[in-house]
Amino acid sequence: ILHAQGLYGEAERLYRRVLRGRQAALGGEHSQTLTTATRLATLLESQHQLGEAEAIYRQSLQAHSANGSETDRVEVIRTLRSLGRVLVKQCNFGSAESVCRLLMNNCEEMYGLSNVDSLTSMHALAYVLDVQDKLRPAEDLYRRCLDSRETLLGASHPQSLETLNCLACLLNASGRLTESDPIFDKILTQRLRTQDPATAATA
Repeated sequence: ILHAQGLYGEAERLYRRVLRGRQAALGGEHSQTLTTATRLATLLESQHQLGEAEAIYRQSLQAHSANGSETDRVEVIRTLRSLGRVLVKQCNFGSAESVCRLLMNNCEEMYGLSNVDSLTSMHALAYVLDVQDKLRPAEDLYRRCLDSRETLLGASHPQSLETLNCLACLLNASGRLTESDPIFDKILTQRLRTQDPATAATA
């Protein structure tokens, strides 16, 4: 409640107190302990205390991986997603790439290829490769993600357009304007189609 109300200092102190108590009473790998640790890490992340948030996410990831239950497998995916996000915020793209690869592999193993979570993880890996100027593998992943998102969600879905836009930006930055310009036009057309007719008429 304190976190939701924006009382971050009080919420942090309470989370730390509860975490210490649960670690002492239940152990560091108990599900309730890990839930509290994740909530503390999320709060710290929102307050830009990224180093400590990263450390907690890594500890939680190790514990969930060791536990190995079906619930823990889901939590591994959630924690990898959070860890990757924190690493990107810190511009630690090399480590983020490793985490995003592991996330994508876990998602595909658990959910299959034609799944929203799997495709989100694929897009995230493509983005991390893109910002490191690893353009060829990034392009390949964007195209693979785009094909799957358009099949699963439709060409006008925001997630499909997100991947399409990233692909167009990559092509544009590479000087491949004859390829990027038609894609930008396609994105504009798709977005206008999803707008309110009155709004689209004045765009």
